[in-house]
Amino acid sequence: MPAETKAEVNGHSEPAAAAAIPSTGALPATALLQRTLARGDDQVAFKPIVNYLRAKLLPAVSNTERKAHTNPVLIAIWKKAGIQPSVAVAIVGVVVAASLRRMLKKQPLLLSNLVGVLYPAYQSIKAVERPEADDDERWLTYWSIYGLFTLLDSIHLRVMQYVKFYYVPKMLILHWLFARNGSLAVYRQVLRPFLVKYGGYGVVHAAVDPSSAHPTALVTENPGPLAK
Repeated sequence: MPAETKAEVNGHSEPAAAAAIPSTGALPATALLQRTLARGDDQVAFKPIVNYLRAKLLPAVSNTERKAHTNPVLIAIWKKAGIQPSVAVAIVGVVVAASLRRMLKKQPLLLSNLVGVLYPAYQSIKAVERPEADDDERWLTYWSIYGLFTLLDSIHLRVMQYVKFYYVPKMLILHWLFARNGSLAVYRQVLRPFLVKYGGYGVVHAAVDPSSAHPTALVTENPGPLAK
């Protein structure tokens, strides 16, 4: 039977191409992006942008497309409806983007709160069970900064007069804080030096403390003026 024809399986037809998922080489969307970026190689002015997209965007697209082509649900849709996995992902992406755009226009406060609460709340609960100290610093700092945004939200009409599209930068900042370890950077580079100097943190280390019930205890040296 020719490869172009449809094979009959249990009375149902399916595209023969659905069974031929390439294990090597570029998939359709990745190949299209590669050809598009190759056209920009001759443009000296766009060379840095092309190189950045090739280094950052191309691997992300390739990885997403390859995962789509190995997803059993998307493969089943491909066999039944003839919609390729990469096309199905693109359709879902367009629908989600359109929904987010509409929500950003109609209910920006709700959308920004969903972005800032759902994933961080889940990770904060998991952090309770993990012994790493970084988790405590990361999520306690995150929720403190989120609380500041909550105060700004209460006067958001005035804030909007000075910060155009207030909720867009708010969501970008929150994403940076919880997804890029931004909260750790804020704590270690901004908050902790301030608290060590003024908030009574001092320098905390393990040492022998005769007055303590335990042989070794945490001792604070040079506490700040607000220690008491």
